[in-house]
Amino acid sequence: MEWWVWLLIVVLVVGVAVAGFAWLQAKRRSGGVISGGPDARGGDGPGAA
Repeated sequence: MEWWVWLLIVVLVVGVAVAGFAWLQAKRRSGGVISGGPDARGGDGPGAA
C-alpha cells in the first residue's frame, strides 16, 4: 500500500485509542455519568475529589 495509507491507519488507530482512554478516564472519574448531571461537570458528584 501507499505510505499515506499506512499513515492514515496509524493516525486513526492512535486517535481511537486516545479517545477511548480519555472516555474511560472521564467515565471512571465521573462515577459512570458522562453527559448530564453534576458529575459530568466535575460538580458535587462522587468524582469531585
